[in-house]
Amino acid sequence: LDVNANINYSGSLTNVSDVRTKTDVEDITDALDKVVQMRGVTFKTKHDSHGIGLVAQELEQILPEVITTANDEMKTKSIKYIHLIGYLIEAIKELNSKLEDK
Repeated sequence: LDVNANINYSGSLTNVSDVRTKTDVEDITDALDKVVQMRGVTFKTKHDSHGIGLVAQELEQILPEVITTANDEMKTKSIKYIHLIGYLIEAIKELNSKLEDK
């Protein structure tokens, strides 16, 4: 599915995450350091709509595994935002651990 407009849906969008479909499962390390390097931004698109998120080229320097590069003439970059959740969860846990140590 390749869409260059808004997608509206009702129901749930899910990713298969069953342990039986995975190999080489490892904990995420240094999540807080990676999250601190991210820059959240607001922006307008060239179509004049408002957006909130991250800049793919910046995030690629921190977490290249969450970036996809299209096979178009501009080599347009996209972010797999769903993949950031694991980093955000682990960063919160790292912060919590630091608070508990005080």
